[in-house]
Amino acid sequence: MPRLKPYRNRSRHSGVSTYAIGKGFILVHLVHLVRGGTYEYTDAKPGRMHVRNMQMPSQAGIGLSTLSAAVLCAANTRANSTKY
Repeated sequence: MPRLKPYRNRSRHSGVSTYAIGKGFILVHLVHLVRGGTYEYTDAKPGRMHVRNMQMPSQAGIGLSTLSAAVLCAANTRANSTKY
């Protein structure tokens, strides 16, 4: 598993503590959700568009928790991410 970096958390209300990005994936460690843990989002699931949309806020330090929660709350959570 890639090394996770601290999330900047500019809003100070994020459920994300750490993340890692790479070609075709993002790992997000969620701490405040009922389903806390580290989740992997890939180009295969939930898809390239979602991964790219999550990678930009991860580096900016704002908005990643909202996007992660939206993907997790989709109709079929297990089809959208892999929990470690």
